[in-house]
Amino acid sequence: MLLTSLLLTPILGVLAILVNRENGISLTNIKIIALSTSILNFFISLVIFILFDFSTNQFQFVQEYHEISYFDFLFRCRWVIYIFYFINYNNYSYFIVI
Repeated sequence: MLLTSLLLTPILGVLAILVNRENGISLTNIKIIALSTSILNFFISLVIFILFDFSTNQFQFVQEYHEISYFDFLFRCRWVIYIFYFINYNNYSYFIVI
């Protein structure tokens, strides 16, 4: 969980800047968002460093994933296409179903 949050924190900061950029965000607000995500990312990395066990040579902070079947992958992709279609309904004159 810590490794995922370490990777997602900068991405969420970039998304916050991109979403607020369209609303006319100032340069100081962009710097505040960037600084706060950087500080949060630094504190997460400090927690990971503190929890690291130097006495062992085993893997630490291992994250496992579960395999997604091919059918499940296609089913999820189809729903993402439907969502994008309904969001941008006025922009598309045709629709391709997978």
